[in-house]
Formats: sequence, structure tokens, C-alpha cells
Amino acid sequence: MANPSAVCNGHLHHHHHQKQNNLLKSGVCKKNGITKGMKKNGVSNGTLYKKTFIEHFEQAPMYVAVLTFVGFGVGTIFGYLRDFMRAWGLEKRNIAEEREQQKDFVPLYQDFENFYTRNLYMRIRDNWNRPICSVPGPQFDLMERVTDDYNWTFRFTGRTIKNVINMGSYNYLGFAETEPNALKTVTKELQKYGTGICSTRQEMGTLDKHVELEKLVAKFLGVDDAMVFGMGFATNSMNIPALVGKGCLILSDELNHTSLVLGARLSGATIRIFKHNNMQSLEKLLRDAIIYGQPRSRRAWRKIIILVEGIYSQRDKPSLELGSGAEAPAKLTTLGFILATAQVRIQMLERWHGADGQHGEGATGVFRGWVRSWTAGTQGELEILKKRDGLKKQGSRQGYSKDDERGMEGSIVRLPEIVSLKKKYKAYLYLDEAHSIGAVGATGRGVVEYFGMSPDDVDVLMGTFTKSFGAAGGYIAGKKDLVDFLRTHSHSAVYATSMCPPVAEQIIRAMKCLMGLDGTTQGLQRVRQLGKNTRYFRRRLHEMGFIIYGNDDSPVVPLLLYMPGKIGAFARRMLEKNIGVVVVGFPATPITESRARFCVSAAHTREMLDTVLNALDELGDFLQLKYSRYSKSSHPELYEETRFELED
Repeated sequence: MANPSAVCNGHLHHHHHQKQNNLLKSGVCKKNGITKGMKKNGVSNGTLYKKTFIEHFEQAPMYVAVLTFVGFGVGTIFGYLRDFMRAWGLEKRNIAEEREQQKDFVPLYQDFENFYTRNLYMRIRDNWNRPICSVPGPQFDLMERVTDDYNWTFRFTGRTIKNVINMGSYNYLGFAETEPNALKTVTKELQKYGTGICSTRQEMGTLDKHVELEKLVAKFLGVDDAMVFGMGFATNSMNIPALVGKGCLILSDELNHTSLVLGARLSGATIRIFKHNNMQSLEKLLRDAIIYGQPRSRRAWRKIIILVEGIYSQRDKPSLELGSGAEAPAKLTTLGFILATAQVRIQMLERWHGADGQHGEGATGVFRGWVRSWTAGTQGELEILKKRDGLKKQGSRQGYSKDDERGMEGSIVRLPEIVSLKKKYKAYLYLDEAHSIGAVGATGRGVVEYFGMSPDDVDVLMGTFTKSFGAAGGYIAGKKDLVDFLRTHSHSAVYATSMCPPVAEQIIRAMKCLMGLDGTTQGLQRVRQLGKNTRYFRRRLHEMGFIIYGNDDSPVVPLLLYMPGKIGAFARRMLEKNIGVVVVGFPATPITESRARFCVSAAHTREMLDTVLNALDELGDFLQLKYSRYSKSSHPELYEETRFELED
């Protein structure tokens, strides 16, 4: 049995009387319902953070949530009506059907799954999978297509929409380019090696280019060694099973990417999920894992590993929570809709009875208790109700004073706190820097540099070359014994084809530029320009009155649309203005949080960003999207009070 006394050791074990001191140190105060981040003696957010850490997660007004549910409700009613008309031959059936000979077979997919696709998604399907016909740089060319049957099929007109401003690609540093001088070395390697390897790394697939790239990655990250792989997704999904297995415990953030989810499930290890960026939830799981050990046997876990991302840009929560197969979407649609409706009722009761806890629980507590009891069978993973447990984080959040348990794209991992917990409970840490490597940090070295930490604090450093480096593939970096182990046991090393040489050369070119090894400061200028563009774009959106999520330094900028009818209208109107955007809705996001996701690039000029911002300003007024009640003023705020009300 695991040692229960371990939970009392370390620096993060706080008693109730210490919490107020911590809040004072972190500079978290409350004024007029808005959480503000303050700075004291040059150190923000407590001793763990060396810089101000501010994230924005603002609640929408109540009427927006109500109208969102009404929109989904109306769409669902009309969907059933149209299904009835199709069944009786009053409307043409465009959906795939089972063959007559297979009518008695078990259906390949559940009909309820397809209900959302054919009746709701199909209405706005034209906003996805648009084919482009140029390099995905700051601008791209788009192949025009039209539909004659309400988005069931498309046909190309033969025309091209030129110079569309690209606000959706992960081209953070602008290395996705076709400038001949920049690609001179890549062209040379293409002529020398060709396009493919036709072998795995363990057979005939290791080239001198791979060795050069791995040494460069290790030097760039400041670690002993690194190994590169030909596919970023497989870097997670094929290497996690090599590191953990049966008898091990994986603690995964609820918003981790599908590649992390798949790798965790393939490993055979026990998986437990903690609330997104919630250190109290993570510490509780760590403490319970050490005290109680494995289920039934109570033996200590062989390994405990924490899986997190650097920057969270996608919501893949249902994959871990609901299991796989046809059952998952049905559970998400029905149970998620009911729970989200309960959340709206709780919000209404909180506003009537007081949400700050000073007036007692009352009807709010009774209703909340009933909902929590009713959802106990879901193991708490589908519960999207806000909990007023007084669990405050050291980093400040503007515009939303409570812990937010919803999907939060654009947020940055709270790495200093996770490292402290990892050291306290002797766990391992696996950090996925797919979106953060190159995008944050003074020299683009990711969230480890962003927080001023040592690479040795992270046991497994993972990243991809598909975003900031304008290439393909991924890497695992860390101690030499870790990398040597993966060279032998990684499924990607044993079975997957090696990275093609021109791609390896493109990564080398971009990484040398970042490190200044090309004799220029262009790489550093790109990193700084990305930071300037990101902060400018986010600041302007705040000033306009939009609700956006995430960290001030995150180039992933989600703008909340909420209502399902506005998803299609927003994307179509933006394309009419020659601006390409990515829109996301339920079930990829919570049902009340449909959004547009912008990706800022260093290649965007100020004129491009202003063009997008002006279009957003106009469209925000037209579609009534400016929901924020805490929009920033261009003038600095002045405080004369010497005392502030601290949150519990």
C-alpha cells in the first residue's frame, strides 16, 4: 500500500489561514465584480511566477445562454420534422442508407449520431473543408465552390478567390512561405535525397539529416538528446504507450488534444482526468493516488505521469470522458444538453439569491445539490456546473472571478504550479508543446522559457514542427536515457516511415533562424513580432467589446459567438470581406460556447490586422456579437482605494 504520509510533505500544503496570505502575495483582488491582477515588489502571482499571468474567461449575459438553447431547440424540432417528411417521401433523402440486403444487420452507426450531422451541421457545412490552392501564408487563394442542394454536395466554379487574409492557420512565425531564397537549402536537399525514405528509423531510414536535426533540437531546447518523428500526431499516440502501461496512472488535463488521449488509451494505463488548469483538482488526484494506490490491490502505482499541453487550442474533452464508439456522441448530445440547461438555471438562481455566498445557499444550494446527486453516475466528468468551492488560483483572471470549468482554448498551462506538484508527489511530467514551441518565450523556446524555468523540470518534452516551423513531424526530448529507450521501444521508430529529408531541412532552416545560427536576427524579430501582433489583436478585440478567451500572450484567440445561427453567418460574411476564419461549435465546444478561433502570425502586417479588426467591428454590430460587459478603456484605470475585498 502506498504511503499516506507523503501527502503532508512539500511546499504546497496550505491551511485555510494561509490562503488569504497567498492571495495577498498573488495580488488577486476584487473590485466591482472583476478580478484584477496586481503586482507587488516586481513579482506577480506569488513566488512561483516570475511575470504577470493574466487570462480572460468572461461569462456571457444570461439572455445569450437562453437564446442559444432556444436556437438549438428550434433546430432540433425542425430536424425531427424533416426526418418525418423524409420517412414519408415528402422530402428527398440525401443521406446514406443501409442496403436492402443488410436491413436486418446491426447498424454500422447509430441513427441518433447522424441526426445532428444531417439536420444541424449540414446547414452550415459550407464553412468547413474549403480547399485552398496556395501556400497557407498570411494570405492565401481559395477555390470557389457552390452548392445546389443545401450543402449536401458542392461543385467548383473554376474561379479562385485571391488574397484572402489567413486567420486560421497555425503559421505562427511565418515560416510557411515560398520565397526562393528562403527555400534554397530545402531545394538542394530535395535534389540530393529525393522525397521519401521508404524505411523505418530502425532499418534503413536514419539519414545524416535526421542526426543533424536531433542534435539541433536538443541544443535549441537545452536538453541532453532528442528524437524526431515524421508525424506530429503519432509522436504522442505512439510514444506514450512506450512510456507507461498496465499498473501506471495517467493524470490528464480534461482539454488535452486527441493525440494525447489516444496515446493514453493505447497504453493500457489507468486514466484519471483533472479539471482544466485546476491545481486543486490535480493535487487531489495525486494525493488520492499516493494514499490509496491501485484499485482493489492497493499496491503503489508503478508510475504516475501528468499529461498537459503548453497552449490549449482545441477541445477534445469527450474522447476521454465518454469512451469510444457510437455511444459517445449520443451521451454528449443528450446528457450534455440537460446538464447545460441545469447550468443556466443555476446561474439564474445565483443572480436572484446572490452569487458571492454571503446570503447562504438557499434555493441555489438545494437545486445544485439535486443536480450533483443526479449526475453522480457520470463520475463527475460530464459535470459542467460551476462549483463555488473557494478554489482560487494564483494567476489572476480578468472579467470572471470564479474557477471556470469549461473548455478554454487559448489558455496557457500553469507550469510552475504543476512542476511544484510533480516534485512534491514524485510524479513524472509530459509536456506537449505543439502550439507553444516557437510561439511563446523570449526566444521562442516555449512555455518553459516563458515561465523562466529549467528544461530539467519537465521529464518529457514533446513538440511538433507543423505550426511554428512550417513543416511536419514532431520530437521527444529530455534525458539521454529517455531518448535511448524510445529509439528502441517507440512504435514510431519501429514501424513508421522516417521523416523525409526536405522536411527535415525545412525544420533545420527555421530552427537555425530562431537560434541566430544563420547569421541574422530575423528569427528573434519574428518571435517579437508575433508577441506584438498577439497583444495588439487581443487588446483591440477587448476594446471593441467582444468576449475572448485565453492568455494575453497566446496567439490562439477564441472569439465567442454563442448562438448556432451566428456560426455560419459570421464565417460567410468574413469570407465576403476576403478574410478566412475558423469557426467551431457544439459538440467540439460546450453547447453554449460556439466561437471563431483566430490564429495570429508574425507574418501578419499591421494593415492586415487592422483590416480584420475593422471587419470584426462592423460585423460585431451587425450580428450583435459584442457581449462583453467589461470591455477595456483606452485610458488607464485609477484606483484610490487602499483596501480591497479579497475572495474567499
